[in-house]
Amino acid sequence: MTTKGLYFHAPTVRVPSGVDLGYFAGLIDGEGSITHYENHLRLEFVNTNFDMLNWAVHVIGGRIYRVRVRKPAHWKPLGHWIVTGADARILIEAIAPHLTAKRQLAEELMRKSSTVTDGLRRLHIK
Repeated sequence: MTTKGLYFHAPTVRVPSGVDLGYFAGLIDGEGSITHYENHLRLEFVNTNFDMLNWAVHVIGGRIYRVRVRKPAHWKPLGHWIVTGADARILIEAIAPHLTAKRQLAEELMRKSSTVTDGLRRLHIK
């Protein structure tokens, strides 16, 4: 899988509330991944439904990349939604209580990450 290019980018990440928060947590728990690499958190999911990807970027923020995959002609195009660093940390903290399959992973990765203070500074929270 290789990324073809940026499809859409919303520079500000927002923490959803209510039903949107639960829906987003379900997307990450079922379709997404939470990773930690070189002290940076990463929250992402890949899907063929661009309505879902656009919902995520408009309600939450982040980036969508179109993904180019060597595939049979009948396969649908893929989109890759991603948030990294302090923005990912803020979102992971918000969805962690709503996760089932990935809750323990989310909690472990947040303990390892030092991006929380950067994220709180960006939101002007002390």
